[in-house]
Amino acid sequence: MKTSWILETDGNPLAAVRQFLLELWPYAGLSGMLIPVYQVNGTQVTPAFVDDPGWLVQSDPFAPIIAGNSARLAPAAADAHPKGILGAVLRSCEARAFDWLAGQKKIASNRWLVIGVDCLASFPAADFEWRVNKAGSVERLTREALRFARLGGIAPYRYRHACQMCATPAVETADLRVELLGLPVKQMVLITTKDRDIAKKLRLQELTDGMAPATLVARREATLAVLAGRRRRALDRMVQALADDAPAEVDAFLEHIANCAPCRECLQACPVYTGDFSPDDNGIESSQAARRWLAACVACGMCEDACPRHLPLMAIINRINLVSNASQVGVVS
Repeated sequence: MKTSWILETDGNPLAAVRQFLLELWPYAGLSGMLIPVYQVNGTQVTPAFVDDPGWLVQSDPFAPIIAGNSARLAPAAADAHPKGILGAVLRSCEARAFDWLAGQKKIASNRWLVIGVDCLASFPAADFEWRVNKAGSVERLTREALRFARLGGIAPYRYRHACQMCATPAVETADLRVELLGLPVKQMVLITTKDRDIAKKLRLQELTDGMAPATLVARREATLAVLAGRRRRALDRMVQALADDAPAEVDAFLEHIANCAPCRECLQACPVYTGDFSPDDNGIESSQAARRWLAACVACGMCEDACPRHLPLMAIINRINLVSNASQVGVVS
């Protein structure tokens, strides 16, 4: 059974969460942590694996940018640190990629403490860079984004397309979650564990400010429900807005990629692409592998961000999966 706890923030939720993670580190017995960290004097932020808790003062799990799906770093981090428990601070799309990697036996999930964070959504890279230049640092931009947590995040039209479509900004499979959406984050955030045993092991009674009242939990759940409805409608609009010649099924999509450009940047950016098919191979095995790949899509949008032609890949992939799911339901019925 889940347990939720209050973490008071004293007007600075980012600093409060950093301190919480710092104090959690020894209780969890961590050998390292995967988390976004500031780079270039705080004007950039990228996922990194840190083995010194002192780095947490430079961490920012709420920065409104996804420079790359953090889960991709997990296998190499585990190989480099073969002993001990590792922490991973992940947003929802990153957690889905992490779960996929675990399901493929590319990482051993029992070696990881997964810490999910509510996602405030993220800006396109160019927009993010402009905003950081205007704000002066990533941290200042993050603090601005956190002001909108109670309302469910920044204005939807500013998001990356993948974030506009994402109906699940909360991590459901984490061992522990840092929850923001729908909450007065300048006063408090919620720390939720998937069961009481984890809460006891991590000594949340010592690390937090007491059990959360049911009203706060319900407020966050209500905000998540509103966001889910809003973003499903956004997904429907984006799918309906696709050009008539945009691919609507797997083989057409593979042909589209094969004829698109030689860069294959979309495939290389995808956290669940393993190279087990090629768009140039139209054989049955390649087609089946491509279907599995598309079905495993974690909706992070890294493919679309990497595309030099700025193709609406997330809408295309969503339409293909919707058509595929509908056809399967028809076969079963």
